Amino acid sequence: MLERLYVRNFALINKIDVEFKSGLNVLSGETGAGKSLLIGSLGFVLGGKADKSSIQRGCEETSVSVIVDVSNESVLSELENKGVEVDEDKKVLIERSFNINGRSVCKINGKPVTVGMLKSITALFVDIHGQHEHQSLLDPKKHITLLDKLCGAELEGPFSELAAKTDEYKKLNSRLKELDADGKDAAERLEIYKLGLDEIRNSGIYPGEDEELSAKKKKLINLEKIVTLSSNAVTLLSDGENGAISTAGGALSSVEELAGIDENYKKAAELLQSALIELEEARATITELNDDMGEEGESIDVVEERISLINRLKRRYGETIEDVLSHADELENKIFNIENSAELVREIKEKRTVVLKEISHICDKITEIRRKCAKDVSQKIENVLRELSMENARFDIKVEQKKAFTRNGRDEVEFLISANKGEELKPLSKIASGGEMSRV
Repeated sequence: MLERLYVRNFALINKIDVEFKSGLNVLSGETGAGKSLLIGSLGFVLGGKADKSSIQRGCEETSVSVIVDVSNESVLSELENKGVEVDEDKKVLIERSFNINGRSVCKINGKPVTVGMLKSITALFVDIHGQHEHQSLLDPKKHITLLDKLCGAELEGPFSELAAKTDEYKKLNSRLKELDADGKDAAERLEIYKLGLDEIRNSGIYPGEDEELSAKKKKLINLEKIVTLSSNAVTLLSDGENGAISTAGGALSSVEELAGIDENYKKAAELLQSALIELEEARATITELNDDMGEEGESIDVVEERISLINRLKRRYGETIEDVLSHADELENKIFNIENSAELVREIKEKRTVVLKEISHICDKITEIRRKCAKDVSQKIENVLRELSMENARFDIKVEQKKAFTRNGRDEVEFLISANKGEELKPLSKIASGGEMSRV
């Protein structure tokens, strides 16, 4: 709702501050009282044309501001989408100034905007209807939006179905374009894809192999040190003279003899027995590892060559072995698409035909809802026009289907009227009388 209009130095108006109340507000007065100037100033602040004649004579600048209360949730949502921040009081302050140099400054809630943005935003909650100004009704492109609002919730289900099917249709078309692109230079692409796939598959790489090779390389680099240390450990653990196992065995024999004399030594004997077993297991493990190392027989050159191969594949096809293998799967899919493109195209086209039929059915449903609503609304408008001294007026909302469809259906909607008896129905925008248009 328009709450306040403040005008300064606009045409013949020096300064005026007008407050509006809820409901219908009427500005009355004799010709020349300034009613049209107030409406003109309102049009100016909403983004209408501005020229130097708008500035009061002898002044450098004119400025107009309005405060609008916006409580409609859908309008608030639209304002938010357009970047307009509305406080909890749901008030919108619109300001516009224009100086003799032709510079126009527009602001919404203190934020500068262009004139185009101003017109787009204010059109959401203010509409001026005069003898020559019918911003919504005179634009046939907006008629379908107006009719759909009148149809209400009945269109929500079909619109949701149509949106889903339209998205599916677009995806199928995109897939066909991809297959068509693959079809160009198909032989050359096929060869490149197969070379890449063979390179990856023939390498025999597997997840975690790079980590295994890194550990193996470290072992081979330190092989001499490993052999020396492990041999020394086996010698020290041996059961020969001065070996740990031999020494522990001797100690165990002595303590077991002690335990036969004094039971208090039994615990010590048990501990030595366990230690001896663990020493023997440690020697066996080290010996086994040494034997395994000898059986591997791989040189560091072989390991480094394998590491180099994996790194080369990573540089070409992905950061990790998993990425490289995933790329191989993608290549297989591309090869399949090229080799089976004709069959895939046929399947997709068949599916697209089915989706098109479903879209056509939904569009027919939407058209039916619109036409039903259009008939009802047209009759109600004619009834009201008769009350406004247009007894012979006929009003019709034409809903015609076109071939192309969008997420909104495939209808074209236009408001038609015959103001006088015997006249043909014509587009609303062709009405000659401003008074007739104002009644509509």
